[in-house]
Amino acid sequence: MLTLLNLKYFCDVAETGSFTKAGKINHVAQTSITQQIKEIEKQLGTTLFDRKYKPVKLTNTGKIIYKEAKKVLKQYQIFNQKVSQYISAKNHQVCIGYNSVVELNVLENLIDSIHENNITVIKQNISDEIKSLTEGKTDLIVTYDTALTEDKKMDIIPIAKGDFVVCVNRYHPLAEKETANIDEVYQYPLIMLSHRMIGQSYDIMTKRTEKIGLKLHIAEEVDDIDSELFLIEHNDYVGFLPKDYPIANKTNIKKVSFIDSPYKYQVVVVKLKNNFEPNTVDLFNQIKLFS
Repeated sequence: MLTLLNLKYFCDVAETGSFTKAGKINHVAQTSITQQIKEIEKQLGTTLFDRKYKPVKLTNTGKIIYKEAKKVLKQYQIFNQKVSQYISAKNHQVCIGYNSVVELNVLENLIDSIHENNITVIKQNISDEIKSLTEGKTDLIVTYDTALTEDKKMDIIPIAKGDFVVCVNRYHPLAEKETANIDEVYQYPLIMLSHRMIGQSYDIMTKRTEKIGLKLHIAEEVDDIDSELFLIEHNDYVGFLPKDYPIANKTNIKKVSFIDSPYKYQVVVVKLKNNFEPNTVDLFNQIKLFS
């Protein structure tokens, strides 16, 4: 019976012209190679090598068998590669980047609907998300649409949207109100996440404010929301957070509705157009279906 192994032995002898060299290539004795070649010749009923030559040469029939054997071995190599790629893709965990608990909560609700468990998540700064996506450190990102700059290279799915609210400590004059307009809010010093942390989102907020004839009076910038909330608790600062951002553990902070706010947010899932990794594409398409 012809096997892939003895076909390989046959091709190695044909290419080296030596039973001994073929044995060394395959880490077996020369007698084993000789036996395998004789077995092939017996099954086919023909001589494959002219042994009176040194190195040995293929017979005319041997040349035809060699060409066909190489095709079989090449096809087997392709088969192995494709199986390995399939197994690797099947085991690939989709890595999703996010930057705040708001995106994580939205993502969690979607993933629960999809019943997907082959994922991992990493927390990032907004300013680092696009870089990590383009460098292949993440497969998808969940972020605010204001963080995006290279839309033509990306597939984007909106999955949630909402308003920003004003956050103040319970002793602040605005804490007595349920709603506040923009003129009331901008009487007070603001605290914001730094440009280094939120990148383009910072610039967009500034431009939207200037567009309505006002200027942001930013008293302090911080690198994370926990620091922002701490400083709001202990100063007369006004801060902005997505309406759904959880602050139940911050009893000294009150959310006040911002009734004529120029600031809105939209949470999106982003994939690079040239990312064809099967699990990533499948998850992205499922998110599109359920969002």
